Amino acid sequence: MSLPPTSLQQRLKALDQRKATRNRIIDDLRSGKYDGIVNGSEFFRRKELEPPRQQHLLDEIPDLRVIRGEHGQTLFRSITIPRGEATDHKYSLPHPVTGATTHPIAAPVLHALSTEITADVQPLTTTDICFLDTETTGLMGGTGTVPFLVGLGNWEHDTATGGWHFRLEQYLIEDFCHEGDMLERLVTRLSRFRAVCTYNGKTFDLPLLRARGILHRIPPAHFRLKHIDLLHSSRRWWRRMLESVSLKTVEKQILGIDRGPDLDSALIPGVFFHFARTGRADRMPAVLDHNAQDIITLGALLSHLTLIENNPFGHGLLNHPEEFASAARRFAKSHDLDSAALAITRALEINNDRDREPELLARLAALHKRRRAWPQALEILHHLRTRPIAQSLPAWIETAKYEEHIRRDPAAALALVSQCRRQVELEADLASLRGLDPSKVLSSALNDLARRERRLLARTQRVHHSRKRRPPGTHS
Repeated sequence: MSLPPTSLQQRLKALDQRKATRNRIIDDLRSGKYDGIVNGSEFFRRKELEPPRQQHLLDEIPDLRVIRGEHGQTLFRSITIPRGEATDHKYSLPHPVTGATTHPIAAPVLHALSTEITADVQPLTTTDICFLDTETTGLMGGTGTVPFLVGLGNWEHDTATGGWHFRLEQYLIEDFCHEGDMLERLVTRLSRFRAVCTYNGKTFDLPLLRARGILHRIPPAHFRLKHIDLLHSSRRWWRRMLESVSLKTVEKQILGIDRGPDLDSALIPGVFFHFARTGRADRMPAVLDHNAQDIITLGALLSHLTLIENNPFGHGLLNHPEEFASAARRFAKSHDLDSAALAITRALEINNDRDREPELLARLAALHKRRRAWPQALEILHHLRTRPIAQSLPAWIETAKYEEHIRRDPAAALALVSQCRRQVELEADLASLRGLDPSKVLSSALNDLARRERRLLARTQRVHHSRKRRPPGTHS
């Protein structure tokens, strides 16, 4: 069967192009264009003669040492930092251990820091807690992400001198085939502690270690210690006053730690891949320093949060209105209303934001209401009622509720609701005159006030008729 003429022409044209390409390659070879390029066998032969990647790491980080095991080898680094001092590595350690941490941490404080620790648990001491942070090949989690560096830290008490020091350990792998050996060493080390402390480790670090451990036949239970995730406590205390609650922001704004030049965490996976591909380890010390400072900051942050949870009114612990507001929420949750009211009062004393003041005052009035301290609550509500209706509407409603349910005077409550409704109508009319549409909040408030006014009017009329029908000489 013969091919169509067009198909034959296309095949002949393709052969001509291949011949031209082959001739061009031959000319390039003869001219020396590809001199210096080696074939695959020569490449691997030269690769074997180069110093191993491990040696590059040891040259860049002299205090690393190699530990060989049954399933590979791990590069290990250990640093001991005396309390309140800095090492030659210039890691910042402002207030790592306070007097409170030399004693057992109370169970209620532990429960406030972690919901995984119940309020009746046996108290933990500082030496029972291990601080953990990982550096990985990505941030997506799951089995495709590999932790190539794991840092551990713990406080140790020297019985001979009576002093404290922070022990920092780092486990690093130079290639993925050594991951199993590193994880086995981590399991052995973690078994000496009763709890692990991380920052966002509840959703990332520990699930990742459990997933990677399963691939190496390590039971997940080995990574299931009592867990204290300081991210959640940091959010409770500082999310309203900081632009973010990342560990780097918290350590700078709250703990006063200035890292100085530091490698951005988003660049760390790229640095490791560059090292794994080329063997160049010149940027790996920055990765280990970043991890080391994270671990040390965790130790300082746990000490700081322990003091705050134990006594928020301690000298110099809280310095911002939002911190006192967070303390008030914590006290109110535990039904300590007197301390909650004191915390809000402290927040108002140091508050400089006029827009924030109405909310703080409203919270203080609500706390006085729960405490049945009606004179203080009414004084605040009366002050709030002088503000624009959009801010003062809750104060009007609360005062009307007091008149109706506490003083049993529906007529006084009706008068307040009617006055508030007229104020809402006045502000809505003013907005219309300025060419603005009344907000949905004012429209909804107007409907609610109208319903409340009708109900109070009906109740007032019922009370009036019952008094008229009452026989002379009787008393209510």
